[in-house]
Amino acid sequence: MAGVWSLGDACRVVAARGRLMQALPSGGVMWAVEAEESEITEGSGVWVAAVNGPSSLVLSGEEGPVRTVAEGLAAVGRRVKRLAVSHAFHSGLMEPVLADFAEVLAGVEFAEPVVPVVSNVTGRVAGEELCTPEYWVRHVRATVRFADGVRAVRAQDVGTVLEVGPDASLAPMVRETAPDLLALGALRKGRDETRSLVGALGRLHVRSVGVDWSALLAGARRVDLPTYAFQHSAYWLETTRDEAGGGTSESLYAPVWQPVETVTPSAARWAVIGRPDGRAGALAKGLAQQPGNVVDVHPGPESLDGNAEFVVLPLHDTADDDRDGGDPVAVRRVTHDALVRVQGVLAQERLSGTRVVVVTGAATTGGPARAAAWGLLLSLQTEHPGRFVLVDLDDDGTDVPALAHAVATALSGAPGGEPQVAVRDGRLHVPRLTAATSAPGAVSAPAGPRRHGTVLVTGGTGELGALVARHLAAEHGVRDLLLLSRRGADAPGAGELAVDLERVGARAQFTACDVADRDALAAVLAAIPADRPLTGVVHTAGVVDDGIVTALTPERIDTVLRPKADAAHHLHELTRYLNLTHFVLFSSAVGTLGGAGQANYAAANAALDALARLRHAHGLPATSLAWGLWGTGGGMGGRIGDVDLRRMARAGVLPLDAERGLGLFDRAWAASDTAVLVPMRTDPAVLRGRAEAGSLPAALRTLVPQTQTQTQTQTQTGNQHPVGDSFGDDTVSGQASDAYARWLAELPAAERAGKLLDLVRSRAATVLDYPSPDSLDVRRPFREVGFDSLTAVELRNSLAAATGLPLPAALVFDHPTPASLAEQLDKRLLDHLGSAGSQRRPGVPALLDQLEAALAELSADAPDRPRIAARLSTLATAGAPAQPLPATADAHADAPGEHDVDTRLAEASDDELLDFIRTELGKE
Repeated sequence: MAGVWSLGDACRVVAARGRLMQALPSGGVMWAVEAEESEITEGSGVWVAAVNGPSSLVLSGEEGPVRTVAEGLAAVGRRVKRLAVSHAFHSGLMEPVLADFAEVLAGVEFAEPVVPVVSNVTGRVAGEELCTPEYWVRHVRATVRFADGVRAVRAQDVGTVLEVGPDASLAPMVRETAPDLLALGALRKGRDETRSLVGALGRLHVRSVGVDWSALLAGARRVDLPTYAFQHSAYWLETTRDEAGGGTSESLYAPVWQPVETVTPSAARWAVIGRPDGRAGALAKGLAQQPGNVVDVHPGPESLDGNAEFVVLPLHDTADDDRDGGDPVAVRRVTHDALVRVQGVLAQERLSGTRVVVVTGAATTGGPARAAAWGLLLSLQTEHPGRFVLVDLDDDGTDVPALAHAVATALSGAPGGEPQVAVRDGRLHVPRLTAATSAPGAVSAPAGPRRHGTVLVTGGTGELGALVARHLAAEHGVRDLLLLSRRGADAPGAGELAVDLERVGARAQFTACDVADRDALAAVLAAIPADRPLTGVVHTAGVVDDGIVTALTPERIDTVLRPKADAAHHLHELTRYLNLTHFVLFSSAVGTLGGAGQANYAAANAALDALARLRHAHGLPATSLAWGLWGTGGGMGGRIGDVDLRRMARAGVLPLDAERGLGLFDRAWAASDTAVLVPMRTDPAVLRGRAEAGSLPAALRTLVPQTQTQTQTQTQTGNQHPVGDSFGDDTVSGQASDAYARWLAELPAAERAGKLLDLVRSRAATVLDYPSPDSLDVRRPFREVGFDSLTAVELRNSLAAATGLPLPAALVFDHPTPASLAEQLDKRLLDHLGSAGSQRRPGVPALLDQLEAALAELSADAPDRPRIAARLSTLATAGAPAQPLPATADAHADAPGEHDVDTRLAEASDDELLDFIRTELGKE
């Protein structure tokens, strides 16, 4: 590239150098060690082959002496790693080839470089020596002074460097020596080459480095961006924070249940669904103990008339769901039952405006089966915000009397209330995430070879499984890895993974195994050599089959349960009597927080969390990591689109890159006293903003210190029940949405239709992350602009929050364009307010007060005053009993005259005048 040699001469030099080195006798070694150059004494078979950073060296030479130095460094806590090489390059063992290599160099032509070259031999910008054979002979034997070269580049005021090669292996070394120097890799191992290259060029471009775009994009043309400063449209993907992670926080959190002050309930009408002689009957008796309550028991939701204020849906009628530690049969039975029951309620549209209280039994303290149902219900809540309340009774015998108090507590307090309440020994608790104080800080590098047996990784050839396998081998000293996957060694990337693991001294056994098949898994475990016993399990396998609750089937739930929950149960049973040191389950935060469109995935991961708690209760090692979003670009996280990523960022949840994720994994790997941890990256500023707006999910409130403003907001809202979306800022209090609905209803029809259409377009644009509502064609179907079942639910929730209307889940697809959806909202708005209009109309005294005030503003000579007075006179006598008239009056009445007609006309209402015209004149 620098022009020192022609292409032909360069090929001859490279080929000769490689041939001569390979002809040397084998036996030399190279080790990467953590040490400063001044700590190493060369000689006696040890040479410094490279200085890659301030404390990053490569030693080369004879095997015995180099290994002795490396082991001595490891003994004092330094990182060391043997490199997979054939010879001891850049050492005295290269001496035998130098003369022959000099002869090759004598036959090539040298030229002055056309661009400056930083020498790896001297660590400085090269001079005339670059054009001599002696320099290149020395290059074979001498230390590679990479760190000095980086300093030389920085001294030239260079701010950006690009690594051109198959992997960005040098870029981290650059950052170690010069942290303020941006080092980019043109390609990244395991990633699409085109995407990596274009991404690197884009980053160079924004740092004012000249890029020949015409060479890359043949035939492309430049377009001008808008110049109007106050109208912004995004032309490329935006990130919420810089790549250094400024303003963000990644940490381990622990889900806990905190006591909460009990709220005294008011009298209400309750409808309990189920058998009178079963759990439903017991709950009904407990509710009836509250003074003033009216409680009915109904066999099913289809028999409800919609008049109850609360519908109670009991789950877990049997007491033996988790008798076998949550075996797959029990998990399926309980989860299927929960799905069928909530779908039965959702199918009754007349109940869409009624609050539903789902009562579970020991779902938050029991085994995986009931926990799986709880996970499904958490996602149900996110799809129908404000409609469902979850109450978990640990023991019906002692906790049923507290049910009404639990519901009152759930609907009171801070904006959003407490969507989930657990009753334990009669006391109420609510879920929160807290910092996992038991986990130590960042784990340092190992202080020498660690003693591990075989570590089994499920999903071992998938993105996360391979990432973890490499990390366990490189950073935790694991030397034997059993990597299970559907295709084993035939899986894409398995060969490359094997090479990487071998390079750091680890052995990998790739085995094709369906981990949900208990017999197949047992056979694999039985084949583990006795001299390398199983000591650790990392379960990363899983699949997704996303869909909203109304679209799920038992089969779709089983699809997700099988590789996640079934496999975890089999791993637990088959290893429980082995001497394991680690049993790590890769779960998901949706099992703790819920996630719209992921009820089956939430169920499977909640089962994993419960299994970890169960193992802890039996003194067995277990950590379930309920991960937030991984942003490594592949795997299950890779299915998330850019719109969803930006939506989640607006909610305060950011993706974890590999470095951050593995750092949290290290902390969890070292923690042994916490069964469930939530590794998650958040944006504290966004969370604070949501807390101030009253839209922060209840479980996350402990992550934001409560300010005086938030306290005042909670005090002012009191018992208002906000209806909103846990992933957006559409939360509107019930009073505010009701006021908005009444305001809409009072508008003229044409104006109201326009306002509703604007509302639909603006909320749809927000869901799709469009820059403006004007981007939406009112006649174009939602499906054509990118709506799916999940975004349709999000739009429904947003419209329900704004208007206070009970809206069905299928609303968007039943009325598939913005125009038709706005028309449907108009109809529902008028129907809803019309049915309740008589309840909201002021009494007659209040109306008279308003009328009196209005007349006081009317001047005495106003032309409408006589007519208004006559109308009031007519209203005053309307409906009153007829009174006998004096004889003179009767006589006068029998001979109507002109004055009587005028009076009657003056006193007539508008409707009476129209009737008179139609009757007398035959037209209007």
